[in-house]
Amino acid sequence: MAAASGDPGAESPGPAGPAEDTADDELVGTAQQTIREVLDALRGGEPDAEVRRFFRERAARCAAEGVPLATLLRAHAIGSRAILDALREAAQPHEQPALADSLALLLRAGEQINGDIVRAYEDESARHDRDRALVRDLLAGILPADGSWPTGLFRPDDGVVVLALDLAGPAGADAHRRLRIQHALDRRFGRGVPMLLEIDGGHALVPHPLLPSPQGPALDAIAALVTAISPDARIAAAAAARPGEVARAARTASEVLRLAGRLGRPGGAHRLSDVLLEYHLTRRDASTAQLEGLLAPLDQRPELLETVRVYLEEHYDRRRAAQRLSLHPNTVDNRLARTTELTGLDPSTPRGVALLVAALALRDLG
Repeated sequence: MAAASGDPGAESPGPAGPAEDTADDELVGTAQQTIREVLDALRGGEPDAEVRRFFRERAARCAAEGVPLATLLRAHAIGSRAILDALREAAQPHEQPALADSLALLLRAGEQINGDIVRAYEDESARHDRDRALVRDLLAGILPADGSWPTGLFRPDDGVVVLALDLAGPAGADAHRRLRIQHALDRRFGRGVPMLLEIDGGHALVPHPLLPSPQGPALDAIAALVTAISPDARIAAAAAARPGEVARAARTASEVLRLAGRLGRPGGAHRLSDVLLEYHLTRRDASTAQLEGLLAPLDQRPELLETVRVYLEEHYDRRRAAQRLSLHPNTVDNRLARTTELTGLDPSTPRGVALLVAALALRDLG
């Protein structure tokens, strides 16, 4: 029959329902691939392994992206109907028996493909739900009954690296952006990464062998993937050798991100070593309030506080500090001397510098 010949890639289904049914690239691709599959079946073949793998992968991707299964099946039906309509229009009266045979082939191919789509979609949906529940439980300190990693997800002795992601930039992270991050990490590690992401961020669990050093260069590569999707995103990591350590590791990585945000650090990878002083200072004890109060005498003298800050940032170089402040170097000296009189902290001594740095860090994080 003539209608079954030609380039199947040139065929495209017209709108047969709401525009959203065919507007999405994934669904258009499903309909177009269906046309190719149907044409192959009508030429006497069956959907081969490559074709069926295509539909399974697309179904899994749509499941992860929250595309309704009914919408995906409708896209497949649109492609099949496009071929059927073309055959019916082209068929001559004497070709009616061949048309009936073609319809039978079409239905048989569609049954196989629909079965693949449904199974792959349901499997991926179940995996996604299990992974989210796993991460949620481990973050809450709810452990597997035997205290080991879930079978088939992590090997018993591997441990995991807990990634913390801060996506709360100006645009946040909508569902589409979060799914793109999920897919980017899955591709990076060659497997599904258990993840729990909300609009402002979340956590992911990566088997330790796939990310041997949570503080090493690999973290920069992961951050590059994430910031390519969400430019203001920050990412940190901490290791957990056992399930019971996941919650602690997540708190550590999340605290690194919180401190990086409070300090105005840009998007990208952040390590504990980057905020080590601030992290230590925020582990509050009896000395914290006293340390915070060291700079209280400067509350009414912001020019003195600014001079101390710039002097420390310029590594105790009074001339560079004066240049930044548009002051004479003698004025910088006078302000530093007045700071010492009011606070008892001398920025010309190692002890004075250490206390000023610590007190300023606490003030910035307060």
